[in-house]
Amino acid sequence: LALHRFGGQRTRDVIFAAVADEEAGGAFGAGHWVDQRPDLFSGADGRPAAAALNEVGGYSMTVGGRRVYTLQVGEKGIVWTRLRSTGTPGHGSMPHPDNAAVKLAEAVAFLAAAKRPGRVTPVVRDLFAALGLEAVIQWIDAGDDVTAAQALEAEVSDPVLRRSLDAMLRDTITPNVIHAGKKVNVIPGSGEAEIDVRTLPGTDQEALLAEMQQIVGSRATVEAVMALPPLVAPADAPIVGLMREALLAADTEASVSPMMITMGTDAKALARLDIPTYGFMPLRLDAETPFLSLFHAHDERVPVSALRFGLPVLHEVVRRFVS
Repeated sequence: LALHRFGGQRTRDVIFAAVADEEAGGAFGAGHWVDQRPDLFSGADGRPAAAALNEVGGYSMTVGGRRVYTLQVGEKGIVWTRLRSTGTPGHGSMPHPDNAAVKLAEAVAFLAAAKRPGRVTPVVRDLFAALGLEAVIQWIDAGDDVTAAQALEAEVSDPVLRRSLDAMLRDTITPNVIHAGKKVNVIPGSGEAEIDVRTLPGTDQEALLAEMQQIVGSRATVEAVMALPPLVAPADAPIVGLMREALLAADTEASVSPMMITMGTDAKALARLDIPTYGFMPLRLDAETPFLSLFHAHDERVPVSALRFGLPVLHEVVRRFVS
């Protein structure tokens, strides 16, 4: 609407796509339209869109008094994984060692406890430098994850932001759903757990699954249910330069840095059309705003003041890119 009100000549088409199913992998949302109607993501000349703007990036982080706006140019890969345990059914009053619930619980506990070594990707190295967290990177490069964690805790007071930054430094394995047994007095013969695995660029997902199988041993089988690759879009693209300029014009006391998010978005579907996708929903957040802790939480929300800041910035970027 703002573009229409502004008027003027446009050299590119503007495509607005509102799609569902992103939280379930996008197979029936963006993935469906990319596979069945790729023309919807093309301009009048038939070429795929030059760029796409997506959720998550563009918000500000404040660490040590530094306010940094994050331009999302990358995101981790996803491997949603199923563990399956089997055992011998029986009466609960006569316990035995071949209990599927116990084997599944042990497998989940072993996976959750397994340490994932840190590794610094180029985008994350730039972000940590912008936030003044060079010491964390130095310790990760040195292979000392313990001291790196201590340095991160010393510099970042927000525990949720700290967890997010730590997850940018390593592959993560998070058990989230467990099913075993249906009646309190019956030893179950099978059980399943769902594990959310997120991988850094450069991680061999098949090799990681094999490592997970080695960790759980004979307690369970490890099976990938859905695998999507990590993505990194060019951080020096013209549209990224426009984002940087618009943000710095709106907030002269801040800086801007590329970022890789730990989550996944519909960018994974658009990548199949070779459309570079950037997370850019600009929000100026107070240092005290627990923004990341509101993701998938009770009372999920965005401050109105942040939207008032961000909408003109977003309009400026899109207007200049298509004009």
